[in-house]
Amino acid sequence: MPRAATMPALYEQRRLYASLFGWSVALVLARYWVVWLAERAVPESQGLWYYTPLAPAQDLCVVGLVWLMATRLHRRIGSARWRRAFRLTVWLLMVAGLLYAAVNVELYRFVRSPLTYRLWALSDRLKGVRASLDAAVDLERCLTLAVLPAVGALAAAAGSSALRRWPRLLHWLARAPYAAVAYGAVGTAVLLGFCPERTAFANPYTALVISLVARDDPFIAGTPDARFMAEFDPARRNRIEGQSEAVFSPGALAGHNVVLLVLESVGAKYCSLYDAPWPTTPTLERLAARYGVVFQRAYAHAPWTSSAMASLFCSLLPRHGWRAIPGKYPRLAVPSLADVCRRAGYRTGILHTGDLSFDDEDRFLQNHGFDTVWDYRVLRTVTGLTGRQATKGGKWQLPDHALLDAMRIWLADRPGQPFLLVLWTIQPHHPYVPVGPIRFRTGDKELDRYLTAVAENDELVGRLWGLLGEMGLDGRTLFVVTGDHGEAFRQHGHIAHGQTLFEEEVRVPLVFLHGNFRPRRVPATARQIDLAPTIASVLGLDPAPEWQGRPLRSRSSPPVYLFTSYNHYLFGLVMNRKKYVLDATTGDLVAYDLARDPQEQSPHALSQQRADEVRRRLASWLAFQNAFLESHRHAANSGRKR
Repeated sequence: MPRAATMPALYEQRRLYASLFGWSVALVLARYWVVWLAERAVPESQGLWYYTPLAPAQDLCVVGLVWLMATRLHRRIGSARWRRAFRLTVWLLMVAGLLYAAVNVELYRFVRSPLTYRLWALSDRLKGVRASLDAAVDLERCLTLAVLPAVGALAAAAGSSALRRWPRLLHWLARAPYAAVAYGAVGTAVLLGFCPERTAFANPYTALVISLVARDDPFIAGTPDARFMAEFDPARRNRIEGQSEAVFSPGALAGHNVVLLVLESVGAKYCSLYDAPWPTTPTLERLAARYGVVFQRAYAHAPWTSSAMASLFCSLLPRHGWRAIPGKYPRLAVPSLADVCRRAGYRTGILHTGDLSFDDEDRFLQNHGFDTVWDYRVLRTVTGLTGRQATKGGKWQLPDHALLDAMRIWLADRPGQPFLLVLWTIQPHHPYVPVGPIRFRTGDKELDRYLTAVAENDELVGRLWGLLGEMGLDGRTLFVVTGDHGEAFRQHGHIAHGQTLFEEEVRVPLVFLHGNFRPRRVPATARQIDLAPTIASVLGLDPAPEWQGRPLRSRSSPPVYLFTSYNHYLFGLVMNRKKYVLDATTGDLVAYDLARDPQEQSPHALSQQRADEVRRRLASWLAFQNAFLESHRHAANSGRKR
């Protein structure tokens, strides 16, 4: 087409081109913003900065494709009025898209992921991260969210002015989307093939769209092997195996009470009981030295609270998918430890200073033998906490010291009846809100708050033990202290929990306290699924036949199976101080020698024989687990009162 004929059409699209130009400039700014956040967290050895020239590849590819479609649609509209309406629509979509990109920058700051359907499902419609986001909402953050739309509008205005002054630029901009698509395609291919931190370069729009059609079930390229099924199939396990090695004699505490204290987000790495460099757990150390059996290597099976709840109470390994067992199967027909104790005449209850409506945890607990299910809503009324003390931790939680008064009130209701009482803290969960002054100075403000919250939980352990003594229950109560999962503070380029299977996220404290115990440390590996069978055994109660765990042994260490589905589907296996992690999304398999490399800094190669064995074990677990859970999806027991 002659130049004279094309110029009027191109000139009419000046405002449309300016809007798309402003959108692309602001998206590039957002991408480098995210990359800057990632470079602060990812270890320098990964060389993330090498890929910064390609950082906006996905964004510019999207902009180029939208640009081409928009300009072609604009040319096909015959009415001048409708063309103006179309350009206004594009401008409004640009502003909305840039606001969404700004939200994703802030989301990446906390959870290292764009907003995807997977994150939406895992966090129960972002309910799991609302406290973190709420804590981050301040004037600075609000102004931050306005930056990208403002930059886009200013760039669009500048582009429109430049096009008015230099109309020849229209010819160059008409070719720009083709260059953007080509650059984006090549850059995306390089990033997907070689970059170690792909989420930092993911376009927020495509990430959301892809997540809507992505599979909810992982796949492992391996052949299931019946020889390994006994490790997680209750029907194939020999329950008499190794009784002589049991840490606690069956029935040794028959008729005794149980208090299980679960420390939210507390990993063994941060407890001085486990040689952490900070004095975070002096009370637990003192009690363990007199009354405690300490397990040196205890593991959560998934770095998520909901998965830990199913493992701790129902002795179940995690479900493979985006939803944990409580949210997917709140009426699962697998008895819990509370069910077993309740049938033996025990009173049962769980008190939590956080929100148990997350992921249907309250329904799951009510359907699994807990007579009392109190979270922060009920505790606020029961304990009478008001004012600043009641809201110190935020809108959806209470200070953990509320558990002391709540426990006193709960125990006074029916004295004399044996009980199973679960206490679950919340302060060590992000955003880490201790009640008192900050006690640690590590150079990381978030870590300082976290360690202070852990130390306050440790003081709570002492006060709870003291309350049992005041009520004359210490000699007849088994007091168990553990964590639901750990927490990451950039050891491997990640923060918070759920994203990896490194030790900081899955290794937890585990201590059994009783006035009649001989203090000792057990080197054998302990698993969360073994807790319910161990407590049932020491109380002289029969474990549920559906439980996948077994009573803890003093010498033999069973394989530990791990799983998370945050960004990729990650499967883990711990055997003989070796850890194997399979990324089922990419097919990559790595190994760590935990004896020689406890910080997991140097992955080593596997022999082909060992790699095949690990894949067969994990493929066997994958083939079994969800089918096993699906076969028990409908519970026969009715809901419990709250």
